[in-house]
Amino acid sequence: MKLLNISLIAGWLVCLFVIPAVHADNLAGDASLGTTGIGLHANIYLDSDINARVGVNYMKLSTILHDQDGDTNVETTLNTLDALFDWFPQQDSFHLTGGLVYNANKIDTVTKLNGVTYKGTTYPLPSGTSLGEVDGKFNVGNLISPYLGIGWGNVLTHTTGWGLTSDIGLLFHGKPQVTLNSNGCTAGPACIAVVAKVADEEARLNSEYAGKIVYPVARIGASYKF
Repeated sequence: MKLLNISLIAGWLVCLFVIPAVHADNLAGDASLGTTGIGLHANIYLDSDINARVGVNYMKLSTILHDQDGDTNVETTLNTLDALFDWFPQQDSFHLTGGLVYNANKIDTVTKLNGVTYKGTTYPLPSGTSLGEVDGKFNVGNLISPYLGIGWGNVLTHTTGWGLTSDIGLLFHGKPQVTLNSNGCTAGPACIAVVAKVADEEARLNSEYAGKIVYPVARIGASYKF
């Protein structure tokens, strides 16, 4: 939470002091849509072949999955703050991009167990009891994640007006952390077995996702040069 507050304060300082101090000819904005959600960025001219880009991306998505265990509510939150540099090696629209991203992407799940079975195991349930639910969280390993990518579109051309931008790259979020918890079980001894099964599933998922240390970034947007 402290790091989040520092990042937000830094973002506000950029907005309050750095961006207003930039001459309008050296400033542009863009809005984008892609795998990082909806994005808003300020682009600042640094040199003939280098621009700085700061901004925020956000989107929240919800869905319900159905399987033999029950109904799972999945809530995906895309939430990142970008501090990037675009290098234009040929001083045209193509650019190489690198920087750091405050990465608060996460997935929250709630599985309401609808029977006597969980992950292939059947449990005896006394009348009027249930296995409860399984709550899950998927968090990235690196709250501050490096980003490398390529793109097209130089929003800081010499003419004012609208343009198009695009980005393709990789966000290095590190080893993900999956946590699962059993809640609300009222089936007596069966609850102990369910907790153990949930722990096994948590270990399996952490092992499965251990090597998935990057997140693909693809977005397209519109820009405006002031």
